[in-house]
Amino acid sequence: MKRFSEQFHTKSQSVTLSSTEKQELRERLVSYMEYHPLPAELKSAKKSSVASKSPVLHEAFKTVSLPLSLIFKSSAVAVALVLVVVPFMAEQSVPGDTLYAVKVQFNEEVRSTLTFDSYEKVEWETQRVNRRIAEARLLESEGRLTDEVEAEVAQAVRTHTQNAQKEIEIMRELDAEEATIASIEFDSNLEAQAASLKEDSDEDESESAAVTPEGEGSSNLIADAVDESRALNEQPNASTTPSYVKLSARVEQNTTRMYELSNKLESLNPNTKENVARRIQDIDRSVEKAIEKAQENEGEAQDILIDVLKRTQKLIVFMTDFEVSGTIDIEELVPVVLTSDEEVAEISAYKKEITQKQAEIETSLGAAAAGVETNIDFIDKIESGLSQIGTLSIAINESSDFSEIKRYALEAIELADDLQLVLEKNNLPTVPESEVPTQEPARPTSTATTTASTTASTTEELPESEIATTSSSSQEVATTSVEAQ
Repeated sequence: MKRFSEQFHTKSQSVTLSSTEKQELRERLVSYMEYHPLPAELKSAKKSSVASKSPVLHEAFKTVSLPLSLIFKSSAVAVALVLVVVPFMAEQSVPGDTLYAVKVQFNEEVRSTLTFDSYEKVEWETQRVNRRIAEARLLESEGRLTDEVEAEVAQAVRTHTQNAQKEIEIMRELDAEEATIASIEFDSNLEAQAASLKEDSDEDESESAAVTPEGEGSSNLIADAVDESRALNEQPNASTTPSYVKLSARVEQNTTRMYELSNKLESLNPNTKENVARRIQDIDRSVEKAIEKAQENEGEAQDILIDVLKRTQKLIVFMTDFEVSGTIDIEELVPVVLTSDEEVAEISAYKKEITQKQAEIETSLGAAAAGVETNIDFIDKIESGLSQIGTLSIAINESSDFSEIKRYALEAIELADDLQLVLEKNNLPTVPESEVPTQEPARPTSTATTTASTTASTTEELPESEIATTSSSSQEVATTSVEAQ
């Protein structure tokens, strides 16, 4: 039987129908299906049989579909939130905030890693020092600066300073002159911050009734850290003087930045803008002077450019750090450099003020000498003070150096003020306004317009009787006003 089946199968493989036979067989089948449709009960049975053939899932083999596209989109949003939004929000944080660690340990460290040039690294560490001090000032203004946070900020200042010094030492091995320039700028920034912190400390001491003998203030630790950093930074700079060419290049970069910042000073009041413009004019004149000196003595030109480099850096700090500009007077940070005409006008103003104060004191002393009960020793001491003022006036007339003249003049004016105070405390006769001119000539201020507007009035001559009374006053031996008190 089996052999027969195999033979039948083999034979069937060799039997084929022609195309005509296939067509005729297809038509007969279709015709049969049309005239003999399947009964309704057989159709329902067929459906149930198909349903029964569906696979039955076991609990251990459950199929779970995952929304991979949704998961991918959610992950992308989460990554963007972590890498963009959170660091951006952390930039506004201060010590004590939740995101402050992200700001310092992630944002700033990433930027440090992506900064490859040593000079740029020094600038970045300088900026980080300014950031820490600004954060401390903000906390202090809000009353949130605790001792722990203050110590943390002070340590951060030291750390950033050490990082800057390491980069400067790396630069020094490659280019000592470039390292010195970077060190000068870094020190100028620290000097500006130190002056501002000192001003803050002085204001706190004047406002507080309970001040310790050491003068400890709320930002004392930070100020000490800045002073220590300055002391460490100044040591390596004494042996190297940058060349005139490199100093000129760096000064040009700083002046360009200085001009760009001055054009954007929208938040400063008009008087401050005028003072900044005056400092820029002083710097331009100093640069021109250095160019002229370079033809004769390059060493002097280098000294001038080093001073210009310091002034430009302090002015940049003043314009970029509004905590500094709002704390310290620009005259203390970057003093005005007077022109020759302004120096002459200021010297003239000093002389007129000294002459006026001498006349007032001599007039009061002459009226006191006319009294019967006046202490002769006291009058002798006042006359000695007048003699010392006369000696300083002679030194002013004989000196040609403006800084010396200014020092002598300020000393004479201070001594005259002390003598007037002594006369007032001892209830000696006051000087009538009609006898001695009371209008004090204006001395130059920090702007160019007020410097040139010195009053040209002269001191009126005293009556001959008063001159005769006081002619011997200036011949006595000089003593100080402190002894008179």
